[in-house]
Amino acid sequence: MKIRNRLTLLFSIIVASIVFIFSFITFVLYADYRNDEFYKRLKDKAQTTARLLADVKEVDKDLLRIIDQNTINELYKEKVIIYDKDNDLIYSSIDDEVISINQKLLNKVRQKKYIEYVEKENEVIGLYYRENKADYVVFVSAFDKYGKKKLENLMYFLGLSSLISVLITIAAGTFFAGRAIEPIIEINKQVSTITIDNLSSRVKTEGSKDEIDQLAQNFNQMLDRIEQSFKIQKSFINNASHELRTPLAVINSQLDVALSQNREKAEYLTILKSLQEDARKMTNLVNTMLVLAKSEEQQNDILNDFIRVDELILSVQDEIVSLYSNYTVDFSYISMPENDSDMTIKGNELLLRSAFTNLIENACKFSAKHQAKVRINSEGELLTVQIYDNGIGIPEEDISRIFDPFYRADNGRQIRGFGIGLSITKRAIDLHKGRITVKSELNAGSTFTLVFKHV
Repeated sequence: MKIRNRLTLLFSIIVASIVFIFSFITFVLYADYRNDEFYKRLKDKAQTTARLLADVKEVDKDLLRIIDQNTINELYKEKVIIYDKDNDLIYSSIDDEVISINQKLLNKVRQKKYIEYVEKENEVIGLYYRENKADYVVFVSAFDKYGKKKLENLMYFLGLSSLISVLITIAAGTFFAGRAIEPIIEINKQVSTITIDNLSSRVKTEGSKDEIDQLAQNFNQMLDRIEQSFKIQKSFINNASHELRTPLAVINSQLDVALSQNREKAEYLTILKSLQEDARKMTNLVNTMLVLAKSEEQQNDILNDFIRVDELILSVQDEIVSLYSNYTVDFSYISMPENDSDMTIKGNELLLRSAFTNLIENACKFSAKHQAKVRINSEGELLTVQIYDNGIGIPEEDISRIFDPFYRADNGRQIRGFGIGLSITKRAIDLHKGRITVKSELNAGSTFTLVFKHV
């Protein structure tokens, strides 16, 4: 069922229930009122008749009957019957109308003083009247012709008005439900036009700050993330294919040269070392691309380890120095930590190791002396790591883009690299809720500052 029809149905059911409940309560209250009012009239009639018969000496049975028959406010099918203290019938207003009265009923009236009941279509009251020397049991019976007719008319009116109200409610509900979901229909139309070829399109928002506008904003934010993922994927495929093609072409070229003629052992060793270096570079490229792809996929449940950052940096230092004998890494504390927690953060060791390795290797690679300085400090709840170099620096116009995948500044293109190390670093720091900033000056060096919250 469509939302519009569902809203209309729900709205109609609610309003119809309210209308019917209100009508039912109105009918019941009026029926109670009519009942009470009619029995009161019967009681007044019984008391008046008994008083006339008991207190007015000039009024006998015949005169009383004439008075009853000519009373202006006579009730429809009215019947008055009076019994004396011996339960003998002493007065009856109409001879051809009979009320079923027995000894048990008379005793009940004397005991309870007043009773009400219904006999066939007539309503009857029994009243015990005792004043002066009078000791009567009076029964008055009548049919509330006009009251019940009014009640019947009220029932028809309430039923008809309820039906009309429901029909109006359905019409109004259909109209307003259509108006209410019109923005959703419009969003649906816009969403249906968005494909992989126009991911830059966005759903229009009205700025009303209601739930539908919030839905549109959230959908646009989702599109931003999807578009960014597609851009990264496209950039990854284009750049990876380019970067992989180059070392593979070099390897094939060297193999062709080696196989073109017989060579001395020393020449083969030189070629094999060159191939080994190219294979190592290609392995590093593949590994770094996999780390980047993994960091894009893993959004949750990856920060499960408690990591001593200083120990991790020292481990990275040992790896870099052992791998590149001409690289130097100077590590020191700005202030000595008071306890282990000052140097500990919760995170993922693989991603942090990759981040520190990229930053320290770059500092060494882009410095003339291949030297990097690492300073670490804990202050308050923040852990700060600074990595310095005295290298070629980064042009100011390139600083805002150095964290983009496969982007390389113009002054660094002559130095071998793949342009994805800093993007991996930025992604790793972001996942750890950290912050990374860079200050750089051409031909003077760069400083990367990383800030984390320790445990």
